Amino acid sequence: MCDIIKIGNDTTAFICGGKKDHECNEDAVVYETREGNRFLFTDSVKAENWFHEHHKETIMGSVACSICGGAAYDERWKLEI
Repeated sequence: MCDIIKIGNDTTAFICGGKKDHECNEDAVVYETREGNRFLFTDSVKAENWFHEHHKETIMGSVACSICGGAAYDERWKLEI
């Protein structure tokens, strides 16, 4: 099963995986580093501050569900840096 979440007014994204017991929202931000560490932020100010400090080691950033942490672009769009 795949879940579809709306991003903005005209865009949707797919989150592939099992059926969830909730409807995903886009209240969080997730970042992933080159080392494979993943950081989920439900506070946009903290997310922005973290990114400014760690942008050189960040390979993925996406809106995410604040309930399950599923990112809109999980494993799909990673920057080739």
